[in-house]
Amino acid sequence: MKNNTITGVFGILTFLMFIFGFTILILVINPTIFTATDGFMIVGFNVSGMDGLFWTKYFNYLLVGSLLISFCISLLKNTNNRGVDFTGKILLLLSGLIYITFAFTEFDYEGEVDDWSLLFYLFRIILILLLGAIGFLLISDQFQLINNNKIYKRILMIVGIMILINGTLQLIIHDHYPTYGGLLSWFLYFFGMGIIGFSILRQSEYKTL
Repeated sequence: MKNNTITGVFGILTFLMFIFGFTILILVINPTIFTATDGFMIVGFNVSGMDGLFWTKYFNYLLVGSLLISFCISLLKNTNNRGVDFTGKILLLLSGLIYITFAFTEFDYEGEVDDWSLLFYLFRIILILLLGAIGFLLISDQFQLINNNKIYKRILMIVGIMILINGTLQLIIHDHYPTYGGLLSWFLYFFGMGIIGFSILRQSEYKTL
């Protein structure tokens, strides 16, 4: 299997495994978690003793996080890296490294979360999505290094902009923002990875180093 094919498969698998993992968690293992976390805090909010904690930590974060990091490293290794494009890929890798830390942390509390723990949790969420959004925008600026089709370039640019807009709205009007809005940014984040991976597989004359 060619290196570019491996990179593309990693990107698509990262997106699909994220969707699969949280679908199983929400619909099968712990149906109450979405309302309990108000949607926004469903990703990374590991509470000791909660239903599906093992699945969440080791599938949704360790496995998916490992795929995410592998994709970003493969993207850096097997594609042309120039200017802001290289910076964008580094930002995606950093976001993946932060994401996988959710596999090793959990809240241990009875009725109330420690303020510092909650602040650290929120900081990681904001940083992951912010790095991802900026990374997508920077990569889309020179997307011809990955795929010459401008459709993928525009999709990735829109994804980055939507993550920024959605995240900003969540912070400003959190009390009045739809609960499903919390998952929208995460869906877009992993969808962006899938788009990059898919565009690599679709590029017939892919440019390698």
